[in-house]
Amino acid sequence: MNIHVESLERRPTEWNIRRPNLKPSVNEEPLYYFFNDPTISMILSAFSGSIPEMERQFIHSMRQYQDFIQDPQLQKDVRAFIGQEAHHSNEHKTINNYFEQAGLDMKTIDQHMKKVMNRWKLNLSAKQQLAHTVCLEHFTGLMADFGLRKRPDVVNQASNETMLSLWTWHLIEEAEHKSVAYDLYLETVDEPIRLRLTMLYITTFMLAFNGWHTTRLLIQINEHRNMKSLWNGAKFLFGKKGMVTSMFKDYLDFYRLDFHPWDHDNRKELEEWKTRFIGNKY
Repeated sequence: MNIHVESLERRPTEWNIRRPNLKPSVNEEPLYYFFNDPTISMILSAFSGSIPEMERQFIHSMRQYQDFIQDPQLQKDVRAFIGQEAHHSNEHKTINNYFEQAGLDMKTIDQHMKKVMNRWKLNLSAKQQLAHTVCLEHFTGLMADFGLRKRPDVVNQASNETMLSLWTWHLIEEAEHKSVAYDLYLETVDEPIRLRLTMLYITTFMLAFNGWHTTRLLIQINEHRNMKSLWNGAKFLFGKKGMVTSMFKDYLDFYRLDFHPWDHDNRKELEEWKTRFIGNKY
């Protein structure tokens, strides 16, 4: 199946592989770095812990189909996607080591995700692995849209400059390449029902995995009985302008058979954030 021409025209045509080489300062707050709140910070820390192994699986699933790509622009985009995701994995590994040195048990998250990803590689077909990547990329694309377009004020709540740089850079790149896995799936597999059924599993998996490890980190730092912080975390996720609340309608759009990630057009905001935070920095 040929990729829809209109989707190709809407997505960014110029995006780069950036190498931020983040080096956290010893003077930066290592734990309560977001909203100065333990629960919200641990939500992000738990997610960061899952990223290195998950990004490596994304790359593996995409490489299995590189030789079957017919569209020249898609070939270029897949190579750039792989480059960006490789750096995401490396930078989050650096940050996770920083959290580990501050006392968080990040190794357990990494090992848990590694076991899951190894099971996917061993037990799932290439097309099913790619479907998993497409669905997970939809989640990261929604998170990018939340931070860059729907709630740009949230990003400014990072009290740690390294965390601000990490998440801003990551969200920008997730927005840039949010349709690449989807477009690859359309061209090489094109089984829309499989994709929608896979999203049901991935949604359950992501909620369970990140919910469990967020709870585990809060217990570790003895903040699991901090009712004010737990309430802050609930509002951050499920409040009137919370992340899950804001993302929900766009999440449901994925189940439309005519959906494409660039239906959620945030190119204007993406360019504004790139000018503000990227420039010639990387």
